[in-house]
Amino acid sequence: MPRRDHHLESACGYLELGMAAEAEEELRQVEPERAGDLDVLSVWQSLWCVTRRWPEAAEVARRLCDMEPNNGDWPIQLAYATRRASSIEEAERILRDARERFPRESTIVYNLACYACQQDRLDEARTLLRTAFEMNASHYRLAQTDPDLAPLRAELDILLSGGGLA
Repeated sequence: MPRRDHHLESACGYLELGMAAEAEEELRQVEPERAGDLDVLSVWQSLWCVTRRWPEAAEVARRLCDMEPNNGDWPIQLAYATRRASSIEEAERILRDARERFPRESTIVYNLACYACQQDRLDEARTLLRTAFEMNASHYRLAQTDPDLAPLRAELDILLSGGGLA
């Protein structure tokens, strides 16, 4: 595991405390030769999401996808930032590709359900959501308050039981 320096540790601590400006200040002091390290970039990516700097978050997430192509979390982060920086359609393309590479990653399926719902493809959203619930029942709790799924809110219990999880 790469060595974590004081500035990186401080940045993580500041982020946990919700002190984004201080976290950014610490990240900018990380040794230049470590600036492209996975652990440093992952903290930058978190910072850009917290501060809603979506183009930066997407750029860093893309780099993380390249660095760790077998980590299914990075395409999820890339899609999340891309949706906000560019479009839901572009984010959906990222997740469709990721689903082929990470077929057991329930969060990808859940987010695809959200994207389908937001684009008024409700039948597709229902199917994807049922699959996400089958893969990981904890998505049900998230779905109950997820604004992306508001059009299907009244159907969540049916979708859950339809997935054989009730």
